Amino acid sequence: KQSGAFHAICGELHRQIDWPRGSGNKISVIAWKRLLVCAWERVNDRPADVYPALDGHGFDMVYRRTSRMHKGEMSELIAFAEAWAVENGAILREPEHADQA
Repeated sequence: KQSGAFHAICGELHRQIDWPRGSGNKISVIAWKRLLVCAWERVNDRPADVYPALDGHGFDMVYRRTSRMHKGEMSELIAFAEAWAVENGAILREPEHADQA
């Protein structure tokens, strides 16, 4: 249920918010998921792993997968994502995860 709730938020962001703001660019649900996880991890002082890119061009940052997070972490991530979405003008449907606190 938590994964579904988080993906629903990402879907609403995909439909409602351009990124970067004002660009007219709609990024994918997966891109929103990755951006939210990255921002939440940084807020919690968790570093990313940085690796040389597989194609040899630059570096890639890798954060934990949501499937590796425990229930409490997912609840915190969902609250973070909801707050960010609302602060940035997204209209979210009734949370489906209310009983997952």
